[in-house]
Amino acid sequence: MSSQQYNNVYMELMVNTMRHPEHIDKTKIVIQSFLALLGKRVSRTQIVKLVYLADNLFYESTGRSITGTQYMWGHCGPNAVDNAIADTVDQLASAGDICFIVGSYNGSPTFNYWVNDTSATWKNAASALNDGERQIVLDIARKYGRYNASDLAALSKKTKPFENARQYDLLRFKQSERAIELQNKLASQPDFLREVELGLADLEAGRWVWADEVDV
Repeated sequence: MSSQQYNNVYMELMVNTMRHPEHIDKTKIVIQSFLALLGKRVSRTQIVKLVYLADNLFYESTGRSITGTQYMWGHCGPNAVDNAIADTVDQLASAGDICFIVGSYNGSPTFNYWVNDTSATWKNAASALNDGERQIVLDIARKYGRYNASDLAALSKKTKPFENARQYDLLRFKQSERAIELQNKLASQPDFLREVELGLADLEAGRWVWADEVDV
């Protein structure tokens, strides 16, 4: 990388990666969610990759990420700019919100994290996620929760944002064409969308909706 390329990347990072407090809070919630759902000791690398996979998948569906984290190309796969996710993990550990243990591997320190009360932690975290966010976190945990750090790193490297990036670039999430098409259709049919929302509200509340109550 030339000095000019490095300066360009550095300036872009400075402009685009300022973290808002709500992004930090949501990152904490997602981290705690994964630890509660997995119910075991999880390495720092695993946490970073799981949060990334959740952000990427949610963005494909909605056009935004869950945590608002910016990611960049790294030799071990996508990583949060300025190690923001790892720093957030450390904040949770320092506050006593999650447990941790420091080990050693080949002379380097290793960090593993977990929560003691998985049920209460998941209940609290899930209440702070909307339905779509909660489902994505559940899906990622169920599908990739058994992957080790190396497997998750390899998987994250196969995602489109990473494959389309150059060395040390910021990663660009992209909403899927199918999701965009669906959003456009729903936007062009507000009455239909409203009926769906009312129907879901009635279903959640346990109310029966008679056919003649719906204007179709």
